[in-house]
Amino acid sequence: MPRSSLIVAYDENRLIGANGKLPWHLTDDLKNFKKITLNKTVIMGRKTYESIGSKPLTNRTNWVLSKTLNDNNVICFKTWEDVLQAATKLDHDWCIIGGSSLYQKALSIVDDLYITQVKAKLQGDAYFPDIDLSKWLCKKKLKFNKNNFNDYDFCCYSYSRITYDK
Repeated sequence: MPRSSLIVAYDENRLIGANGKLPWHLTDDLKNFKKITLNKTVIMGRKTYESIGSKPLTNRTNWVLSKTLNDNNVICFKTWEDVLQAATKLDHDWCIIGGSSLYQKALSIVDDLYITQVKAKLQGDAYFPDIDLSKWLCKKKLKFNKNNFNDYDFCCYSYSRITYDK
């Protein structure tokens, strides 16, 4: 049975973006993102799509939720309900990749979370919503140190849902 997931990187204040860009460069996290999302349907909002260069991620089916976008390189949906209806018909896993409002909509329904916690407090304008991690089981934790390829120390966590909200 296909699984739904959400993948995000945020700092100590749950910051996820600054002026339409990631506020850090973490090569190892980008590799982890690619490994997790390859061969899945990735679902993003218009601003996230623009932040990755308005081009689809390779070896993934790219869905964009937008009332205004018309781009033949991706599959566009006008409403969250349309996305969910289409996702229920998939025969493979799918993953929400951003941004803030899409994360907020998806948190109550996804089966798995992939969270990268960046060890920094940065400035920006987009945040991940509050989350109660007591409803999730941490299955894996990977630690990475700041180096020539990673601007900050960070940890990657994999969670599976224990309970669903009513």
